[in-house]
Amino acid sequence: MTVEQVIQTLFSMPVEDQRIVAAALEQRLSASEDEHLGQPIPEDSSAAVSGEDFLKELQRRSAAFRDGTMSSRPAAEAIAELRQKLASRVK
Repeated sequence: MTVEQVIQTLFSMPVEDQRIVAAALEQRLSASEDEHLGQPIPEDSSAAVSGEDFLKELQRRSAAFRDGTMSSRPAAEAIAELRQKLASRVK
């Protein structure tokens, strides 16, 4: 699955599922921001995830959210927090 296909899949998902994805991405990026800040992650690195694996993880998290075993927060809140963290590193 290509990046474009993943994006199209995400856009076809319900908004709540998109929020789960945004939170998952923010969490992953926060965990590795010190190591990778300002550096692209090469597609052939161990950090790269196949589209199929990514989709399976999205489906798992979406199901967990729907059955109440996982919570979420608004994407705007997660993005604002990430922007604040990045801004404090630039200063």
